[in-house]
Amino acid sequence: MRNLKKQMLVPVAAIGLALGGAFMTSAAKANAADDAQVPGYYYDNFQLECRNAGVECSTLDIGIPCTDGTRNLFELEGTMCETPLYHIPQ
Repeated sequence: MRNLKKQMLVPVAAIGLALGGAFMTSAAKANAADDAQVPGYYYDNFQLECRNAGVECSTLDIGIPCTDGTRNLFELEGTMCETPLYHIPQ
């Protein structure tokens, strides 16, 4: 009976570690998505500057561009806005 308890301890511990690792990985991905949110900017050809569109976008490339409804939005870097931004994943 004592030997059976020792044999069960290793698989139970392995399952516990696997579940804990899976939970921590999911939590880390959610935090990474939150950290990747930035305001979207567009280039105003009349004012010759980058303007805030008032839309939050993501730096994580999910293949869907972030827009304000008509224009693709970009990340502000200094005075330039050239790096494309993406729709925030839900």
